[in-house]
Amino acid sequence: MTTYKNIIADFYKNIAPSEQEFSSLVSVIDFKIPKEYLELLKHNNGFEGSLGEKYFALWNINDVIETNSFYLNEDQKFYENFFIFGSNSGIFHYAFDKKDFKIIELDLYDETYTRFMGFTIEELILKISSEK
Repeated sequence: MTTYKNIIADFYKNIAPSEQEFSSLVSVIDFKIPKEYLELLKHNNGFEGSLGEKYFALWNINDVIETNSFYLNEDQKFYENFFIFGSNSGIFHYAFDKKDFKIIELDLYDETYTRFMGFTIEELILKISSEK
């Protein structure tokens, strides 16, 4: 059985964040974030790689903080509902919906586009890797 840990085994992984970096992330989170996400970042401050024909990047803490701050300043009404944590290194970003904790795919150029991708990072990675 293929698990997401097998799928990301060859991904480029960053070193673990410092306690200060990790604390800076926790301090900006204003919703109940999945523990799985925090555990992943605690051990690998982001990772990225190919998923077949697709690509996935779980951003490092600094990128997560800066990106969320930027988008909140650009369009608070829309982005206040989401916590962006990764991308396909193209037009799609991946975010937690703060209201119901779903992982959503967002299109940077179309605010009407949102696509449910799962409830966990594992579900997200398995879904992306299975798509053509």
